[in-house]
Amino acid sequence: MEKKPTQSRERVKNPDDDIHGSKQDRKPGAMKEEKRMKRLLGLLMAVMVMMGGISCAVAMAENATAESSDWMTKLTNKTLIQVVEKEIGKGWTLYQPNPREEDTKMSSNAFLKKLKLYPVVARKDDAMQLIILKKVSGKWKVDVCNDKALTRPELTIRNFSMDENVSLSEPEYPVYFDYLDAEGKEYELILTLRTQFESKFEELYYHENSNSGMSSTTIRFSQNRGFELSCYYSIGYTVEYEVRMHGRAKFAVGEFQFADVPLHFSDLLTSKICEAPEEGASLYTLPDTDTLPVAKVYQGENLQVIQQDWNSGWMIVYYRGNYLFIQDVYVK
Repeated sequence: MEKKPTQSRERVKNPDDDIHGSKQDRKPGAMKEEKRMKRLLGLLMAVMVMMGGISCAVAMAENATAESSDWMTKLTNKTLIQVVEKEIGKGWTLYQPNPREEDTKMSSNAFLKKLKLYPVVARKDDAMQLIILKKVSGKWKVDVCNDKALTRPELTIRNFSMDENVSLSEPEYPVYFDYLDAEGKEYELILTLRTQFESKFEELYYHENSNSGMSSTTIRFSQNRGFELSCYYSIGYTVEYEVRMHGRAKFAVGEFQFADVPLHFSDLLTSKICEAPEEGASLYTLPDTDTLPVAKVYQGENLQVIQQDWNSGWMIVYYRGNYLFIQDVYVK
């Protein structure tokens, strides 16, 4: 009988055999060496993973310290830190302005080259200072320190910013301070830094809901004169009032006191007694007797008024939810 050919049982070659040799071909010593190398490689990979985790953790920690609560950013320029601490001492947390739009390093040497004035906010516990640095002969020096410019008990500062698109040729730079009250209403206090004239606070701005719908209110500061209130209502009209307080209102950066500024026009109201003739005293929407009166008040009535510069001849009176005008001769 013819024998059938038997199948070959050749081992399928492992590609790694060319490098390490097959298990059958390798000597016990070589196998031990291979195991030792694998352990070393495993340990090396573990160390690399661990170091990567540490690096990520360090990076996250650095990012966390670069940011702070309430959107404030700590000052990072060492030269400016030294200049400020020489003036006010150590122990204060110093903040630099945030950019308004673009991602700009606001205390880098490249950015500081564009400026002649630079604002810094310093905080320690409940105390806060506004510090204005001025570049003199290429070196930064403290020009103004004001510990009352930014503090107000009922408001909490949460952001501090300025326009990043500035240049040395520009004569002024607006600076913005954002606040929140206990109810979450946002306020924006605006300072204008001027390289040629006196720097001063310009206005306070906020939104609110009223019986007439959403309104935006701007209280402008007029140096040595008083306040101008401008209310824009969503239904499309604007109401403006002016309170003249000659010699009492000071808004220069070095003497400004935020706590003395009205958050609302109602903060300026005081109680007075009406002294009107028998027919009553007329109230107007404008300080002008040629316009039609819209209401009358009578002798002995208690009035809520905003007293103005006596030379104006008029007072603002709060009457049934509206600010109107009354001639000051009728107010005691």
